Amino acid sequence: MRPRGLYILTRSFTHDYRRESKEFEQITVRIKIARHNRKFVTLQHEIHSAAQGLLGHGEQSLMFVDRDHYNPLDIPGEVIKGFLPYWPKESRLSANYRPVNIQDAAKRQA
Repeated sequence: MRPRGLYILTRSFTHDYRRESKEFEQITVRIKIARHNRKFVTLQHEIHSAAQGLLGHGEQSLMFVDRDHYNPLDIPGEVIKGFLPYWPKESRLSANYRPVNIQDAAKRQA
């Protein structure tokens, strides 16, 4: 991505600590896009240790603002394009998105 006239800000951050890791212990951090709308992206994270399992998990909500006036912006197209392989499958932006046919859903409920 080339630099643009925007900032990416953290709107909110939560983390549930389960255990502490030992000093210099190798850990794995897993991040995925949990949900999004036009202006916000929420990332979920998990921190794992081979020895102790799940160390913690949480979420971070990001927003995009204009660098000059701090007005909220829609998620920039190049951000969407760069992260498209990682969008949730139920997102309309995902290549694997399949809209639910209302008739099929009604048949399943009957």
